[in-house]
Amino acid sequence: MVKNRYFALAIVVFTKICLAIGNIWAKDTFTQMNPSAFMGFSLLFAILGACLYTFVIKKERIPFKDLTPRVWFYLIQIAIAIYVIGSLSTFSLSFMKATTHSFLQNMVSLITIFFSVLMLGEKPNRWQLLGAFVVLIGVYVFFPARPQGSELWGIVMAMLAVTGMAYFNNLSRKLVLETKGKISNNIIATIPMVIGGTMGMIMYFSLAGWNLSVPNLESWGSILFTGLAVRALGMILWNLVLRTLRSYEASLAGATYVIWATLLGVWMLNETVLPRQWLGIGILILGLILVQIKPQPTATVEDAESSPPALPQAGLPGGTPQA
Repeated sequence: MVKNRYFALAIVVFTKICLAIGNIWAKDTFTQMNPSAFMGFSLLFAILGACLYTFVIKKERIPFKDLTPRVWFYLIQIAIAIYVIGSLSTFSLSFMKATTHSFLQNMVSLITIFFSVLMLGEKPNRWQLLGAFVVLIGVYVFFPARPQGSELWGIVMAMLAVTGMAYFNNLSRKLVLETKGKISNNIIATIPMVIGGTMGMIMYFSLAGWNLSVPNLESWGSILFTGLAVRALGMILWNLVLRTLRSYEASLAGATYVIWATLLGVWMLNETVLPRQWLGIGILILGLILVQIKPQPTATVEDAESSPPALPQAGLPGGTPQA
């Protein structure tokens, strides 16, 4: 477990830089090949990469004795939330500008806070609530008019993906706390990736009509980077930092994604960012800074071992309704 909070935050920023590079590169590749085929292949390499790292390099074994029906229920939810629903985030790039996509991606912070209240009892303070309100103002400023046509469909898919990511953020941390750290972050990342990645891969290959041609080596490079660096390594590192940071803290620390993705979109894709959109991005960043003020003490896995947290159990097998 990463015990230094600043190092954990640095890992989050690193994963977001990789995500920005991967998404911008993916959008450029979508002009050369079927986006659905790209998504299917990236999930395939993510599965292979995660399994290679976890079971061959790290030589870990699946701890079946610790995988109770309740834990399997968590893992299946994670698989669907992040690798099926969450994968729509990259796919939605084919319907909108990378700048718009990067802005929407940061909405995961607000939704993560909402889920953290319901699922983990990690209630935000007044600064975080003020920051959330400022973020909403930034959204209003960024979009001067209601999106239309394909862009609207892209936004709908992106927001569905963001909701899946936010649910994943909290459910992963809840799983770590309830199992008291007995299941490694590699296993927590890999098992859902195999389950959800397989489901997503079949879905996208079917959408592509099983036309799986890849035009050139550059496209293969983009697929490999998205699958290995963004999905496989990114998810393993993300589950690692969730043992140290609160779910919404990790999500908010990743808000630098909008900066990297916007700059890369302007540089690599020649996208134009309007002054009003720059203002909206600035307001968004201000809101995300506010929510980081006076963070509450962080519960770690060690805390869970010494004093198991009282977590809400609503909607889970054998659980009790949340008060």
